Amino acid sequence: MQKDRQEKHQQSVEQVSSWGNTIVGKRNKRLNARRIREEEEEKERQKLDIEEAEIKAGERRAAIEHAKKLQYYQTDRVKGFHGALLLSEVIKEREAQIELKKEIDTAMKNADDHLLQWERNQLKEAALTEKGKAEVRQRDAALLRKTQEDQAEQKRKLAIARGSKI
Repeated sequence: MQKDRQEKHQQSVEQVSSWGNTIVGKRNKRLNARRIREEEEEKERQKLDIEEAEIKAGERRAAIEHAKKLQYYQTDRVKGFHGALLLSEVIKEREAQIELKKEIDTAMKNADDHLLQWERNQLKEAALTEKGKAEVRQRDAALLRKTQEDQAEQKRKLAIARGSKI
């Protein structure tokens, strides 16, 4: 009987454990949900830890690579090479500046020559214009002198003619 009672009790406990609407069932559901949630959070934290470790490793590799590069650049051979490279770049830049200055000087000389030629042409044109005006004035003056002489001659002839009539 004791055994039978224990079996029935065991069956009862098994049936009750699958019920969700009892206090114990609700408690078990909450505990299971919490355990599952905590497991998922732990997985997420582990995933983040792995990602952070990869990022840190990448940063560490980059820092090591940078340090190695700096050490390499500090060697005498590389310093000499960089110095020679810098010198060649400076020489090329200076040659380019000299070439640019020559081009500017040539352009300025050409502009000055062009301006000088223009001024000479203007002076020639002004001289020719003045010469033409002077010739016109001389002709006008000669014509005026001739007209005045003719008029004076006519007055003398008229005065002589009047003088003889009187």
